[in-house]
Amino acid sequence: FDVDNTLYQTNQAFTLTLRQAVEHLHMAGKQVSFPPPETLQEVKKRNLSFEDMFQELFVDAADEVLRVYREIAPGVPYEPVQGAHDAVATLKKQGIVMGLVTNRVRMLEERLIQANFVGSDFVCMSMPAKSSFAKPHPRAFEEALQILEEKGIGPHEVVMCGDHLDDYYAATGRGLSFVAIVQGDTTREEFLAAGVPEYLIREHLGDISEVIATVNKSNAYKRSVYNTSAIDTRYAEQTAVLQPYFSEFAFHKYRVMVEVEHVIALSTFSNGLVVRRLEESEIIFLRRLYQRFSEKDALHIIDYDHVGRRGIGPVEHDTKACELWIQEKLEGTTLADISEKVHLFVTSEDIRNLAWKSMLRDALEHVFVPEFLGITGQLKQLAITHAYDPVMGRTHMQPASPTTFGKIFGTYLVRLTRALNRLGSVKVYGKINGAVGNYNSFVAAYTHINWCDYSKYLTAQLGFYCELWTDQRGPVRDMVEVFQALQEAGAVMRDLAQDMSLYGSLNTIYFTKVESHVGSSVMPHKVNPWFAEVAEGAIKKANALISLFATDLDVSRLQRDLSDHELERGYGDACAYLYIAMHHLAIGLAMIRPNTVYARQELVAHPEIMTEAIQTILRKHGHAAAYETVKARTRGISLSFEDLKQFVSELAVEEYVKQDIISILLPERYIGLSGQLALDAVAYYDSIYSSK
Repeated sequence: FDVDNTLYQTNQAFTLTLRQAVEHLHMAGKQVSFPPPETLQEVKKRNLSFEDMFQELFVDAADEVLRVYREIAPGVPYEPVQGAHDAVATLKKQGIVMGLVTNRVRMLEERLIQANFVGSDFVCMSMPAKSSFAKPHPRAFEEALQILEEKGIGPHEVVMCGDHLDDYYAATGRGLSFVAIVQGDTTREEFLAAGVPEYLIREHLGDISEVIATVNKSNAYKRSVYNTSAIDTRYAEQTAVLQPYFSEFAFHKYRVMVEVEHVIALSTFSNGLVVRRLEESEIIFLRRLYQRFSEKDALHIIDYDHVGRRGIGPVEHDTKACELWIQEKLEGTTLADISEKVHLFVTSEDIRNLAWKSMLRDALEHVFVPEFLGITGQLKQLAITHAYDPVMGRTHMQPASPTTFGKIFGTYLVRLTRALNRLGSVKVYGKINGAVGNYNSFVAAYTHINWCDYSKYLTAQLGFYCELWTDQRGPVRDMVEVFQALQEAGAVMRDLAQDMSLYGSLNTIYFTKVESHVGSSVMPHKVNPWFAEVAEGAIKKANALISLFATDLDVSRLQRDLSDHELERGYGDACAYLYIAMHHLAIGLAMIRPNTVYARQELVAHPEIMTEAIQTILRKHGHAAAYETVKARTRGISLSFEDLKQFVSELAVEEYVKQDIISILLPERYIGLSGQLALDAVAYYDSIYSSK
């Protein structure tokens, strides 16, 4: 944040203090004129230092006025800008790192305290190192960005909120996103003219969460302009949540994690024999290599891989590049003596298989399962709300026995719950046993260590079971099982997406509209179920990849070839398309409204659906050829309820049988146990997930 007129109201306090200073001088017999409002406004717009500002306003009397101003200023209270306290509290609660970058050189902390801000909420309070580096100079951010870099935060992850064009120019000069707060002397029109998008110009900070979401969305789409995949273009903003798990950055980070944990495990398991005993501080240092892994770190690994770094390479081997980067980080530390123990014994696949499994596990835990539970939560609510609202069933797209909206949603809820259960039941195995799976180099170096137990130890440390019987490649059937469980969930969601679209076309449900959206570029009346159709298409793409994994991932030449590499690098694609589908399905579920009035009218308009009940009651009472009798009079014939009652009255059965039939000829009540089944589906779901 900038401070003045962004977090607290400086203009109001400045004008009040300046007026008091001039009045004080008047009382002392000094002839000093208070500047005209337009002059004061113009000078403040220039964002000068205090000394230069007073020189512009008072010329020969500048030093005297400034002296009196500074005597009075400490006693003038500063008030927070509207929404600023709430914004800081919200960001703190969300764990977002905050800092201050200001041109102010005096009383920064005092003014923050006056406005009831807590200095410890900010990781930095950066003032210009020298006056020439004040905003709009991009170096105004130098100290702040260095502090953020140490926390693994790059410039592309930083948003600057400020009230002046100097804030904007300085921020964009360092590649930061910028949000304009119209509380100072720069107007909305001036921000627009300078190039700040309208949607990033705000009156105050009260809607900070929505502001940050807008910034992220805007940045994602800006970065996507030259990308070639729909994942990183049209759906870039949605799939950005997967970048920490399936990007090249993530793959480097997770391999560094496995390499580091391998070193630590060698020390612990061998009791200092293979790798010397490590101090607690050294273990912390090693783990911070991946815990604080930054974009700069990933780029350095890429340098080793493709360009060359520090006289080494390009090696054109991404796992070797990770090893070289770790060794570089150990130089000049107490861990320099164990540098050659990095990547000891292991082949790339020992590291890769554990990295891929960790990436997928974390993506499922932190992204997919919460998103699935969001959808099941929506289905649950729809099942409860509409448990007993009748609607015509359809088989082969034709009218069939009635059901309820709640039963329809409840059935999808149970199917998706079972798919999630299957996903959670998959046991994932890792391997770390060398070039062809025999521990050749392990045993050659240290004959008496139980290396099979070491494999079990390390894989358990990383959260997996251990597979001892492999060639060079890690086990992949478990990965196939995970993806097939996702495919099952995807099939349920595709079925639901199709039905949402069909029910919409049948007028059985309708979709709430968003006024700014366009259904058709030529037909203005359209409110299309586009979200359902996008979900359906995305699931087809995901399923195609998953089917490829199932048939080809476990096939390799002899002890291994690299054909599976391209399939593994498709994990992110499959997950991304599935996530796109989930995202759009959630939009659809939030927009659909069962058309309960029309549904009842439709049931009344189709009395033929009651023929199932008629023939069943006739069978109950032992009527011979009941099915054939009803079929002969009703199949393929347009009927009214009067026609149906006439048919019943003419049946050669006892009167009490006819009355039995007539009593159930109400389609909206002919719903069987559908209402209770809807609620039972909710109970089944709650029994599994309500406490999780």
